[in-house]
Amino acid sequence: VLITVANQSVGTWLGTLIGWLILTSLFAATVAFQNSASRYLFALGRGGVLPKSMAKVNGRGAPQNASIITTALSVLVILYFQLNGLDPILNLFYWMSGLAVIAIVLVEILVSVAVIVFFSKHAEGEGVFTRLIAPLLGLVGLAFGLYLLMSRFALLAGTTAADVDPTVTPWAQSMTGTVIMAIPFVALVVGYLIGLARKENDEAVKDLVS
Repeated sequence: VLITVANQSVGTWLGTLIGWLILTSLFAATVAFQNSASRYLFALGRGGVLPKSMAKVNGRGAPQNASIITTALSVLVILYFQLNGLDPILNLFYWMSGLAVIAIVLVEILVSVAVIVFFSKHAEGEGVFTRLIAPLLGLVGLAFGLYLLMSRFALLAGTTAADVDPTVTPWAQSMTGTVIMAIPFVALVVGYLIGLARKENDEAVKDLVS
């Protein structure tokens, strides 16, 4: 839409410029995603959650194997959408964006819970607002936001069930939408079970966030 308006109102040169700016921005975002995802795999490998091979670095100190795995997974996802004739924007972008939003809000909810638990054991020098009220307000707000996101996920990700108006009917997503919404919660359960099975949980967490 922005490019069309620029072409009509100013000239095709501005539309072309905007297109190139969008392209370079997407490239920069992709590089940032590649680096951050590789770093997470590297840290999980170094902490023993994933195979130790994930912690291997090259001569320059970059996480070699983790970067290769990240690239391979990205290519597989793109190929899946391509081979199934799915739209790169309406399907790939919206579905993955919706998944990411739910995962981020879920993590923020867990952080709010962690703050409350931490200050219940280490309350020295902190007032009740910092220890309880503020994180509790954040927890309630985030939980309500997550409910709204999930109940209207079909509008967010375009996964509306057949013959259903998602603007009127909540929880109107298709099976695809349900599966996408479930992924962060499945990952949470799997991570929790892995944590229970490990004896060096504290060291693994310190290694991951370092």
